[in-house]
Amino acid sequence: MTAPVALGFGFLGAMAARAQIAPLRWIGKTYIALVRGVPDIAYFLFFVIALDQAFEWMRHKMLCPDWDQPIRQGNDFIVCDAAKLPLNNAAQWVHETYGFALAVLTFAIVFGAFAANVLFGAMRAVPHAQLETAAAYGLNRRQTFWRIMLPQMWVYALPGLS
Repeated sequence: MTAPVALGFGFLGAMAARAQIAPLRWIGKTYIALVRGVPDIAYFLFFVIALDQAFEWMRHKMLCPDWDQPIRQGNDFIVCDAAKLPLNNAAQWVHETYGFALAVLTFAIVFGAFAANVLFGAMRAVPHAQLETAAAYGLNRRQTFWRIMLPQMWVYALPGLS
């Protein structure tokens, strides 16, 4: 279940790293470098908790604007009851599914960065003459990507993704 989501993150990261728009390119390259540069175990241990607290904090800001106590009280992270994820009165399967979804998302972010690096390299490995030929035939950038680059890059990407 994580593999398709990770491949999606990888594809988006590689596309962002190849973008013509500089801020988008910086985001893509930063995602690849930052996630690959931090040990995986750090993400698996701490990122799940950080994601959960980020989601609860955003819900807390939207659902409880009149809350006057600090959210951080020592080591405790306290939000209003309406902002808790999942809600306390939710069924057990909701709690289990929420935890599983956070784990899948964390694994997908980490392995997506590795996939993005492989896909970025595969996109750069497609011979430039192929892209020039597509332009000579009158294909625009989108057509060139979908009809020329994407099919040919898998030849270079699949060994690195396996």
